[in-house]
Amino acid sequence: MAVYLGPDQACPGDLESWNEASSAAPCTPPSVYHCLRTSEGSFIETCLNKTWIQPNMCPEFNTRLRMVDVDVCKGDNSECPGITYWSNAVFIYPPCLRATKDNSYNTVTETQTNNTRTGTTPTPGDPSTDIQALLPYIVGGAVLVALLFVVLFVCVLRCRKRDRHRGHRHEIKIEFRKKQDINIQDDIISDRINGGSSPIRESIDAEKRPFLDPPSPVLSPASNITVYVGDDKDQLAQAYEPLVYENRYDKCQFVKNLSEFKVDRWTKVYFMQDVFSHVIDRSDIDKMRVAFDEVYLAATQQPTSAFVLEMPMMVWKNHKQYLQEMPLFQDQYISLI
Repeated sequence: MAVYLGPDQACPGDLESWNEASSAAPCTPPSVYHCLRTSEGSFIETCLNKTWIQPNMCPEFNTRLRMVDVDVCKGDNSECPGITYWSNAVFIYPPCLRATKDNSYNTVTETQTNNTRTGTTPTPGDPSTDIQALLPYIVGGAVLVALLFVVLFVCVLRCRKRDRHRGHRHEIKIEFRKKQDINIQDDIISDRINGGSSPIRESIDAEKRPFLDPPSPVLSPASNITVYVGDDKDQLAQAYEPLVYENRYDKCQFVKNLSEFKVDRWTKVYFMQDVFSHVIDRSDIDKMRVAFDEVYLAATQQPTSAFVLEMPMMVWKNHKQYLQEMPLFQDQYISLI
């Protein structure tokens, strides 16, 4: 479905008319009804997958790429979007559905047509002349951006090299201490075999214990876990929309299957979606029990990151008692939507 609106037509401007147009549109999920301004200034009704739009930006249909693009909102701060929102909720913000480009586009087209007919050459005020004048600035900006990426890449490489160097020096220090005390360690092993003990053994054991017998991790309650329980995808998205906005410049990991879950120190938010889609009975939960414990352990060891899970309401109602045997699904982490 892709229908361009006429010059006297406009996109729906309120929830009721938008829902009526959406109901009449032959869209097949996951695509939904959209009515957007095009990159040429006209309007189009089409079926697209909804996507997040950043604050102070308007969704726009790119006719060349056949996809949703964005443009800066041209309106008052009170009218323009101040938060992240879905592309199919554009009717909430009137400036995004105004024909701001249509008149200028038609004027430029008419001027170019008249010049072609009369055989005149473009004057310095023509768009083509403006583009030529801006070309050096565009090239210079591209070179500057490329240099910035190179500098950032070199900085990252140096940081990683320094971290590896620190780890190498730490390993050398431990190895030196092991060689220095090798005779004392032999005495300790002999003493263990004979069942005796000595002050030397106790002091050396206390010194070496962090290297010989690493302690097991101690789990404590985490405050960075949220399990959203519900079936309305829009309400779920709105529930953690502030979390998406706060970390929009950081690394986020979207996990569709727990086998894809990987912990790294740069990820600020882990979104675990559809991991319960195949759950029917308790045996399906048993297959993921180890993975759930790994997620909880990662949350306790990475307290500055957020761990978000989505769970259908039916799964929670049918298996609540069994799920709460695991620390990941205690009451303080559950949020009913």
